[in-house]
Amino acid sequence: MRRGSGRVFAGQTQRISAFAKLRRMPKGTWVIAVAGILYLQYRLWLGPGGWLDARELGQQVEAAAAHNARLQERNDLIEAEIDRLENDPAAIEYHARADLGMIKPGESFYLIVR
Repeated sequence: MRRGSGRVFAGQTQRISAFAKLRRMPKGTWVIAVAGILYLQYRLWLGPGGWLDARELGQQVEAAAAHNARLQERNDLIEAEIDRLENDPAAIEYHARADLGMIKPGESFYLIVR
């Protein structure tokens, strides 16, 4: 059998390439296949849960991580202040004098207004 002749002789089987089989598909099947591929591509890039949504969610995760880092730093400072107030009498005295305006017995408080 010669290639490309399209003739099949007795006792021979005709081998059809995959591309030739695809070319023999009805046009309706092609339309459905192309429409399905286009639909899947739309869902992949633009649809709900697609690439654009994933990128937006990634940005939200990064923003939340930065916010959490700031809050953790603030919590660490507050925990350190609590520890100082529980264990350091000088810190307690400082806050009593500065924040509450307290004085020790026998001290005089003078307020200088400028």
